[in-house]
Parts: sequence; C-alpha cells; structure tokens
Amino acid sequence: MPWLCRLFFGAVMGGDTKLIDYQRIDIYMGHTPGATSKQNLFHYQQFVNTGRFQKFDYGSAELNQQHYGQPTPPPYNLSNIQTPIYMFSGDEDALADPEDVQFLYN
Repeated sequence: MPWLCRLFFGAVMGGDTKLIDYQRIDIYMGHTPGATSKQNLFHYQQFVNTGRFQKFDYGSAELNQQHYGQPTPPPYNLSNIQTPIYMFSGDEDALADPEDVQFLYN
C-alpha cells in the first residue's frame, strides 16, 4: 500500500515526499512512532484540541485528582525552567511550523 505510506509520510514530513527513500519504507514504518509513546501523541492531540499548554488529561476528574491532586490538569509552570531553551521551526514542518512555535514562545 505505497499510497498510504506516501500519505502518512507526507502528513508527518510536511508534504514533500520527494526526499523519502521508498526502498526503506519498511524500516521507517518499523520505527514509527520512534522515540515516543502513544500517551505522548495523545497529549499532543489534547494540546491541539484545547489550545491549553497543560499536563496530560487522564480523561476523568477522578484520575486527574489521583495524579495531580485536582480534577483538571494543571498548566505547565514555565517560570520554573532555569536553563536556556532553543526553539526551532520550519516552513514545511507540520508539527513545528513558525506560527505554532511563536504561539509557544509567547
């Protein structure tokens, strides 16, 4: 199903599929999503859906209460960060386009 792989990689890589080595699709798919978890992807989806930069929402007031001591996920306190942060974006990056990076920066 090469068309499905092109669709998937086009969405993740910003639509330019000319740079994909299609001889290695089986390797790419065997490591996707690499270096992350389903919970991390769900957390990213929660941010996209709500626009709130907060901790993971466990889906119920009871579970959030168990994890956070309150019924809703708390926002991240970015003032606690003591080290420099470097932010990167690219015009063709579907996951870190300049507008989203600016939103996070602000």
